[in-house]
Amino acid sequence: MKLLVELPDYNITAKAIPYPDRAPRRCAAIWESLKVPFVTKTRHAIFEGYEIYAFLPPFKEIPPMENQTMRPKPGDITNFVLGKKGLRLYGLGHVR
Repeated sequence: MKLLVELPDYNITAKAIPYPDRAPRRCAAIWESLKVPFVTKTRHAIFEGYEIYAFLPPFKEIPPMENQTMRPKPGDITNFVLGKKGLRLYGLGHVR
């Protein structure tokens, strides 16, 4: 499955390719939260160069840790959770 990501103000469209073999429960939670298409605002993550982020609809349950990472590479799709133990970042796929 592919996820279409559009930034119409910048005339950018990209296909996000998730890696469910590396993070099956997190990918499933994201697909579940995206069953109904939606529009959201994106933000630039000020200190991380080209990184942008967007808020997704809430998950029914927060999945367990899978494919945790500290340094995403350009084009990586990640999911982060800010909880009692701080920020946790999970690798989910790649954008082409």
